[in-house]
Amino acid sequence: MPVQSRDIAMRFFPIFIPVAVVTVVVIYLFFSFNQRGAREIIEHDEMHNVERLKAVSSGDLRSVISDLLILSDSNKRPGMNASSRAAGADELVDGYTSFSARKGVYDQIRYIDKNGMEVVRVNYEDGKAVSAPPSELQNKKSRYYFKDTMMLRRGDIFVSHIDLNVENGVVEEPKKPVMRIGTPVFDSKGGKLGIVLLNYLGGEFLGKLKHHHGSKLSRLLVLNREGYFLVADKSEDEWGFMYEGKTDSTFQRSYPDVWKRILQEKDGQIYAKEGLFTFATIYPVLDALGWDGAGSVKNRRYFLRIVSFLPASTLARQMDVKSYLQAATLVLFAFVVLSWFLARARARRSRAEDKLEACGREH
Repeated sequence: MPVQSRDIAMRFFPIFIPVAVVTVVVIYLFFSFNQRGAREIIEHDEMHNVERLKAVSSGDLRSVISDLLILSDSNKRPGMNASSRAAGADELVDGYTSFSARKGVYDQIRYIDKNGMEVVRVNYEDGKAVSAPPSELQNKKSRYYFKDTMMLRRGDIFVSHIDLNVENGVVEEPKKPVMRIGTPVFDSKGGKLGIVLLNYLGGEFLGKLKHHHGSKLSRLLVLNREGYFLVADKSEDEWGFMYEGKTDSTFQRSYPDVWKRILQEKDGQIYAKEGLFTFATIYPVLDALGWDGAGSVKNRRYFLRIVSFLPASTLARQMDVKSYLQAATLVLFAFVVLSWFLARARARRSRAEDKLEACGREH
């Protein structure tokens, strides 16, 4: 008489269930251990990546500040406190022009006197440094960067937010990100002569961050204080604050829950449904000068946020979740087959023993 499926099933489950439980527990523990190790490696790599970008930022701005102070020292000469080109202005123009051509990273270098009048302006255009003629020099006394810089003490540094250069009320194309950095100039008696102002090409700064973002898996996002994208996945999301109709192109709109947490911390890592966010706050000039010298910088409200974003799909691939699930499925399937054959063999043996016992009773 053939073995009944019910007989096999009655023997299958007592065999399979304990083995399955042990297998699942072992695979889970192995998976958890390896997942924890893989996660720690990913977290460390992402944090190291962001810290490296902070170092790049401070090193870059340290060089700019050094240039600014060199230029401010060159202005400490008689006759440079008038609103016109004084006797030493031509020499200053030559020095600025040579400096601009050699550096190649300053859209403009300006000396503005205490009345707000440009005395020297050197533009960097198409790879050439060109000084503006006297007829094109303008009065900048109403501009925020002049007012803010003139209020500073000796050795103080002014730094503006990074924005796009605007000509005649229209954003210049191609886009030209600019960061304005300035310091006041004093005469030998401590009187203010004016300011030196550098228009640093922000594209150079942001380009270095992109270049040094070492991860091929995560995405670099650079945000201003309000959460607007200076660097984003899609170029159309960048510089939203500079254009009408794009003011909602913010990190907050894309990742509202993550933004709330970022506002509460300067540095850290956040796991969200979208993936892993590793972030740091950069105070460009404060980091460049060192926080011991923070008192010499007035504009402490200026900072950027660097975010390295590792999408959930990429994170899952790196954690190799699929491989563990496949392995667990194959192992359990193998145990199902083995348990079934073992249960059937036991059922047959039991049936044979029953038949022998019945025959023995008949005789």
